[in-house]
Amino acid sequence: MRGYSAAGTERRVGCMTRIVQSSIGSKFVLAVTGLLLLGFLIMHLLGNLQILLGPDAINGYSQWLHDHKGLLVTARIGLGAVFVLHVWTAIRLALENRAARPTRYRIKAVVQATFSSRTMVYTGLLVLAYLVYHLLHFTLHTIDTGAMGQVDATGNIDIYSMVVAGFQHPAVAISYIVATLLLGLHLWHAIGSMFQTLGWDHPAWNPIGRALAVGLPILITIGYIVVPCAIWFGIVS
Repeated sequence: MRGYSAAGTERRVGCMTRIVQSSIGSKFVLAVTGLLLLGFLIMHLLGNLQILLGPDAINGYSQWLHDHKGLLVTARIGLGAVFVLHVWTAIRLALENRAARPTRYRIKAVVQATFSSRTMVYTGLLVLAYLVYHLLHFTLHTIDTGAMGQVDATGNIDIYSMVVAGFQHPAVAISYIVATLLLGLHLWHAIGSMFQTLGWDHPAWNPIGRALAVGLPILITIGYIVVPCAIWFGIVS
């Protein structure tokens, strides 16, 4: 009985592996992980925008996260796993599509594809490269641009001063804005493609889907760019 159970489990695992590694399965994995990352982007943006409410808001939010380290560590591990799976699946799918594409269809495919869809892999990798720098700067604090390790009057980590000091450096702010624009370009195609892959392209929902596919990248891009711009123009100082 144990042998039968183990064999059955092995067959099921093998079947699931083949499904996930298939083109359709890979697109589904890409869509699901993309949806989870989109949710994180929105939540992270809402946290970032608290800097517009002043030091107490953003520092209090940061301190709450650090006071719940178990939740924070679990979220980071889960997010990291989702991110790695998303990147790995995207690269593998792109390589498989390139290998399977006939040369005679190359010109036609380029004409029909949008600029956003053609540059998905490149914008994704560039955003990944910036993300490494961003983590080294604001999370791991190995890149010091001033105001690192300070605390505010209430004893909370002074995230407000750290962010202001960081974005006052033109190179830091400009690289952040460029990376955000690349992220918006990536999302422009990704969200619409995600809706189609997950089967959310029903005629009754298409207007909402199209509005989200266009509106979300714009809102997310503007939302992230607001912070360095507010610091530049003295709204946040």
